This record gives sequence, structure tokens and C-alpha cells, in this order.
Amino acid sequence: MEIKQLLAGPRYPDDAERDALARIFNIVALGVLLALSFAVVNNLLFGQTGVPVVLPATIACVGALIACARLGRLRLASVLLPPVLLVVSTYFLLIRDGVHDTGVVLIAGTLFIGGILMRRRAFVILTIAAITVILGTGYAEITGSLQNRLSSFTDIRYLIGICLVLLIIAITAHFVAESLLRSLREVGEKSAALGESEARLAKMIEASPEAITIASVEDGTFILVNPAGERLCGYTREELIGNSAVKLGFYPDPEARQRLVADLQRNEVVYGREIRLRRKNGEVRDILLSAALIDFRGSKLILFQGIDITERKSAEKALREHEVMLRELAAHHDSVREGERAHIAREIHDELGQALTALKMDLSLLTLKFGEATPQIREQVQELKGRVDAIIQVVRDVATTLRPAALDLGILPGVEWLVEEFQKRSGIRCTVSVADSDIAVGEDRSIVLFRIVQESLTNVSRHASARNVQILLDHDAERIRLDVEDDGVGFDVDAARRKKTFGLLGIQERVIMLRGELKITSAPGHGTRVSVSMPIEP
Repeated sequence: MEIKQLLAGPRYPDDAERDALARIFNIVALGVLLALSFAVVNNLLFGQTGVPVVLPATIACVGALIACARLGRLRLASVLLPPVLLVVSTYFLLIRDGVHDTGVVLIAGTLFIGGILMRRRAFVILTIAAITVILGTGYAEITGSLQNRLSSFTDIRYLIGICLVLLIIAITAHFVAESLLRSLREVGEKSAALGESEARLAKMIEASPEAITIASVEDGTFILVNPAGERLCGYTREELIGNSAVKLGFYPDPEARQRLVADLQRNEVVYGREIRLRRKNGEVRDILLSAALIDFRGSKLILFQGIDITERKSAEKALREHEVMLRELAAHHDSVREGERAHIAREIHDELGQALTALKMDLSLLTLKFGEATPQIREQVQELKGRVDAIIQVVRDVATTLRPAALDLGILPGVEWLVEEFQKRSGIRCTVSVADSDIAVGEDRSIVLFRIVQESLTNVSRHASARNVQILLDHDAERIRLDVEDDGVGFDVDAARRKKTFGLLGIQERVIMLRGELKITSAPGHGTRVSVSMPIEP
């Protein structure tokens, strides 16, 4: 561990480029120290002239630069290291063997190190200085100013070749370093954006009014819980983190969690599922839950998001019960109304009808008794009998309107009578089609179907401008179906529903009361069809 820390050098976690430069500088500087130390040992053991003073001096300089870098002066140390090495290389060129072997290799290595550690302007200066040293030393060799065993190998072409090789090394090293640092900068920028994104997400999770948790797939061990999650379950964050939802007994029905996990593993997302959760105090609440499988810190976890809908469900249940009660009340009122209609119709037909008939008979007797003797009385009695006949017809019409006598014989006779009367009043052709004449339904369903046909025909005569109406009655073992279709002008069903017209509303409510289904199909210019389907038995 100490060797790795020594090689790694100082760390700059907030600056990827500086961190990489620190690592590279540390490795290069330690490598140079190692090489210089090896050279010192080699000269001590095998050298005839002893250790050149430049070697320990260079070791001291490089050590000082390493210390400078560790004190925070990384950029200064990186800029100064290549010139120090160039000075050493120049010494070996001039003192040892000119532009050959060790000195040239040292300069090549110096340019490579400078290309990595130095910025462009400083590196250009270093490169110019290195080429100048090579050319100056080579010129001294060619002119004989520099005593060297290998001077016969040195000429202009050789110098140009060395310079070109050194330029290639320098340019390659610099562009490789720039490319590396550019990539590091991009990675750093992306990493910074991702830190920033995670911070925003964390703030959103913390501020969310919905409960949000992240937990393990296996047993629901909590990794993250927001304040709304604490309020929902009644536990503190400290009590939840690292603890298991299964162990805490969150799920009154363990199979509900198993189904949720199975669906997540199959689809990765579950949206809007109702589930029951147990709070810390033992209270069971209804939760509307959404969940998703996510990758979090290298593991597959479940992100839960939920809201408490217990009060809402209670309110919805109360509203549904209230709606049922209202419909039952409406059904009761309709039943009472139909009963009253039937009673009034019978009373009018029987009592008033009989009284008028008796009155007509009395008038006839009066004619027989006094008509021969008094012609004027006979004429007045005949006029009164005509008026009584008209009143009797009005009584019959009122009684029939309240409760058609044909309806007592069943739905089909009632509809046929209604159609006949409709055709007389409106002049619109209307036909009745029956798949099976034997249609036996209870009185309550017969009355509702009759009233639906009556309301539909009333709407046709008032609004449809139709020429033909087709009525279909059909049934199977379980359900009866009624269709009333016209070829009139039609209407916008959605617009009519928004207006809350009581005709459509009345039809719909009558059908719902008997657990039936209603469908109204229409469009401007395309006629209208009212389709009803309901169970034959209650």
C-alpha cells in the first residue's frame, strides 16, 4: 500500500486533468530518480573516472521538484523537470560522446517527458532549445572543436535525421498528451454534470410530496427514503435505512409484494397499482403505488413511489353508496309513479267512465220518455249525448296515456299500440321487428322498455325530421335487446351529454337501474340509433 501511495502521489479528486498530471509527473519523476540512481551505482562500480558531479546534482534537483509538486506546486514542477533533464543531456553531449548514444537518447526522453508534462508554449521553447543543442554539438563535432571518438560518424545528414526524429517524438508525445488531457476534461465535465444531475435529483426526491424509497429486490432492504416516505409509514429514516420491509411487516399480504416483484422483473415498470401497507402503529393504509427496476451503484434495486389514498377510497366508497341509494330512490319513485299512473288510469277508466256511461243511458231514457212529446228536448238530449261521447273519449285517451291497457298484455302489444298511435299523430312510417314473438319479461322491465321506446319516438317526432323508424326487439336466454333507429338528421351525442338533456339522462338512468347497458349512436346527417341491453331476470 505504501509503494502504491508513493507512485500515485497527491490526489485532486475535483480536477481530473490536474489529478492525471500529478500521477504522470510522480511516475516520471520517480522513474528519472531510479534511472539516475542506477547511473550513480554503475559509475561507482564500473566507472574509471568516478561519479560525474552532474548525477547527484540532478538527483537533488529532481527530488526538490517532487517535493515542490507534493507541496501543491505541481505545474511549476512539471515545467521545470524537462529543462533540468535537458541540462543533464547537454552535459553528456558535450563532455561524453557528442550527438551519439546516451546523450541523444537522453534528449529524446527529455522531449517525450516535456511533451507530456509541459504546455504548448513552454514545450515549443524546450524543443527549440533541444534542437539547438543537437545542432550546436554536431557542428562542433564536424569542425573538430569537440573532441570525440565517434566524430567521423557525424555529418549534416546525420544531424538533420536526428532532429527530424526528435521533432516527431516531440510532436507525437505532445499530441498524445493533449488528446489524453482533452478526454480527461470531457470526462470531468460529464462527471461534473452527472454529479450536478444527481444533486438535483436528490433535491427533487427530498422535496417530493409523494413517498419515494429505493429498496432491494430480495426483501425490500431500504437504501433511500425521503421525508414523505417517513410520514407515510411512520418510521424515521434511521429506522428504515438498512432495515427490511419484509421484516418490518410492511405488507399485510406478503403475496402482494411477490406479485409486484414478479411483474417488475417481467416488465421493469409497474404503474398505478393499489396495494395495502402497514404503518409502524399497526394501521393498514391503502397506497397507490408505482415502481421501477433501476441500476443503483452497480446493483438492481426497486424505486417505489406512492401516495396514501385511504381517505380518497373511503370518500369514493361513500359516493358510490350514495349513488346507489339515489338510484334506488329514483327507481322507487319511478315504481311508485307507474303504480300511481296505473291506479289513476283504472280510476278514470272505471269510475269516471262508468259514470259517463250511466249519464248517457239516463239521457237515452229521457229521450224515450219526453222526446216524442217535446221535440226540442229530444234535440238538446242528442246534443248532450254527443258531448258525453266526446268526454268519454277524452277519459279513455287520458287513461291510455297514463297506462296503456295493451301494456298489461306484455311488452310487444304495448310497443305495437305505441307505434300505431305514433304513426297516426306524426305520419312517420314505423315498423316493429321481433325475432321471437314469445318475449316474457317482468313488469318492471316491460315498463322501462316501453318508456324508452316512448321517449325515443317523442325525440324522433320533435327533433329528427325522420321519414322512417325501425324498432327491433330480440332476446336470448339471459338478456333482452331493444334497438330504435331512425333516418333523421342525427345529432352530436357528446354535445348533447354535455348539455345534460333530461331525455337522454332519463333513458340512461332507467337502464342503469336494471343493470343494463345503453348505447346511443348518432352524428349530424346520419340518423340515430338507441340500443339497450339488459338482463331478463333481476
